[in-house]
Amino acid sequence: MSTFKKILCGTLALMMVLSTCACGVGDKDNSEDDDSKSTVAADGTNEGETKETLDIPDTRYDGEELVFMTRDESEWSSLSIYAEKDQIGEDPLSEAVYTRNDMVLQNYGVTVKEYKEATTAMPGKVQTETNAPTGDFQVVVSNVNNSAGFSNNALVWDLNSEETSNIDFSKSWWDGQMIEGFTINDKVFFATGDMLTLDNDATFVMMFNKTIAKECQIPDLYSMVTNYEWTFDKLFEYEQLAIDDADGDGKLAYDNGVSGFALTNDVFYSMFYAGGLSVVKRGEDGTLAYALDVERGQNISDSAKRIFSKDFIVNINDVATSTGAGVPEIGKTCFGENHAFFFGEVLQCVERMRGYDVDFGVIPYPMYNQEQRQYYHMMHTTGSVVSIPRSVSKNIEMVSSMLEAISYYSVDTVTKQYYEINLTTKNVKDEQSGPMIDLILASRVCDLAYYYGWGNAVGSLVETLKPDSTKSMSSVGKSVGKSVDRQMERAIKKIDENYGG
Repeated sequence: MSTFKKILCGTLALMMVLSTCACGVGDKDNSEDDDSKSTVAADGTNEGETKETLDIPDTRYDGEELVFMTRDESEWSSLSIYAEKDQIGEDPLSEAVYTRNDMVLQNYGVTVKEYKEATTAMPGKVQTETNAPTGDFQVVVSNVNNSAGFSNNALVWDLNSEETSNIDFSKSWWDGQMIEGFTINDKVFFATGDMLTLDNDATFVMMFNKTIAKECQIPDLYSMVTNYEWTFDKLFEYEQLAIDDADGDGKLAYDNGVSGFALTNDVFYSMFYAGGLSVVKRGEDGTLAYALDVERGQNISDSAKRIFSKDFIVNINDVATSTGAGVPEIGKTCFGENHAFFFGEVLQCVERMRGYDVDFGVIPYPMYNQEQRQYYHMMHTTGSVVSIPRSVSKNIEMVSSMLEAISYYSVDTVTKQYYEINLTTKNVKDEQSGPMIDLILASRVCDLAYYYGWGNAVGSLVETLKPDSTKSMSSVGKSVGKSVDRQMERAIKKIDENYGG
């Protein structure tokens, strides 16, 4: 969410001027405009900052309902859209959600409601609603995979259209960098911002055990990040220092001794993007093209294979396959019970780990080398985004206005509370990790080849980072280019035919 930078924008976030985005949208300065900043107050907000205004029609829609179809998917169920009044006081995030929705009701007369649906059933529901509108829901909050499919099949509105002009993506309560990355030929079919939390939950971060770092005399990792010293080579060096093969059998276990790096298979994707790679990039004229830097990719692959050597890591997915245990449970045992120095997972796992007796911090994924001068992070396809189905017609002005209002009112309610939850361990605020999470969320990349699955290229390329891979990044990179371009051109042509181009 863009407004994390406004809530706890510590010194680090002000120092990190994020120069480019791997989705190829051109040079991008993520620092605030000079006239919107002053000194940073003790609570992390900017003293004297001019608050942005909500610029939508001054219209009341008394008696109207805005119904969201949201995800019902265990830990990936939507939590930031709707809450009952009786949840106030029981769950801080639910209280924040209820408070925000009540602001919308009091100011505009619109009641926010929710209709939960299994994520896998959502495409069929949206298709059916498009064919025969019932008005049962006006907004969809689904994962990026589903939402990309909605746009492929012309099931959702272009949020950049004249009809949805009440949505202003230049406002800070929308994640402008990600939305710019999602854009195809000036069209935006799904978006994310302060009204949602699962986009943040699905962003990959690195955690490290502070106790192990002290025992192994690891330098201050926070300072290394700030000084652009946190690189692949440093990760490789430090993971080896932490290893403790407790039973001396030459194998690292998730529940015994200490591994250098505990991870899930999606961490291979994170390292691909952390190194500054992207399959599709946007040119200065806005056009998309296959643009993998094959030579750089091969170097990153070679370096990653060292880091991911089975002598240093515990692959949680492999353990789950061999033991039949669940991935979340293995991860909690491994890192939560001090059996790993580094832990690669999504931000949602930070909150999960706060309940364990482990002293840990959050840092970005490393740069490939110091010359990179930029940290990059990925949001998994399971992250949530918001869309408006094409079945909405006569009340599109109300729907778009209320999405803008909900996003605006989320800044001081949902976003603020979400941040508190993710930084608090046993009522103690982890202040050092705050600016790091700021940095991570501000440096997310958007590779449309990943989100749309063009040519199945990203998965094939990422496989070459694994230590047992027999294929080279160079050879795979050269072989997938035509397939990516062909599928991308076909998808863009279809979008232009359906929406006008």
